[in-house]
Amino acid sequence: MGVDFSFMPIEKRVQYVKDMVLALSNELQSEVLNEVTWKPWSAAQPHVNSQLMFRELVDCWHFLMNLMWATTAGPTSPEQLAQLLYEEYHAKHRVNVRRQETDYDGSGKCHACTRSLDDVGVDQRASRGPDVGEPSGGMVFVCGACGAHLNTEKVLGPEIIATHDSHRVTSTD
Repeated sequence: MGVDFSFMPIEKRVQYVKDMVLALSNELQSEVLNEVTWKPWSAAQPHVNSQLMFRELVDCWHFLMNLMWATTAGPTSPEQLAQLLYEEYHAKHRVNVRRQETDYDGSGKCHACTRSLDDVGVDQRASRGPDVGEPSGGMVFVCGACGAHLNTEKVLGPEIIATHDSHRVTSTD
């Protein structure tokens, strides 16, 4: 790894992330694309230089791993990072399969941070009263990423809301 992020000031970490994103982007756009005929106007015969392309993808993987280390607090070894990547990949894969099976249209996003709610999750909390648009004692839903209050209908869907009195939800079961 070579960089200790635990003591790195946030400003330096932000710069490091920017540098790795630019390096990764450049590697993909310049180096990897040089190993295939990608220009639609090219008269050259289509080809893929697999061996050199793979080497460039290893460079991409290097920058991607650096980004993962910079943005995760826990893993300290390549093995721990690999395990975390494995777990997160499979969790995301399950979300993507569910999206395909349910004809996901991208509409289930937080109005504040625009993240997909099936990625970041939704938390349910007791209402603090009319200041958040719910009756006292009711439940409110908040985005798992940014904490923004969500429209109950957006979370549960109009067909489920119709079965709940006054749009009050007391359980997610």
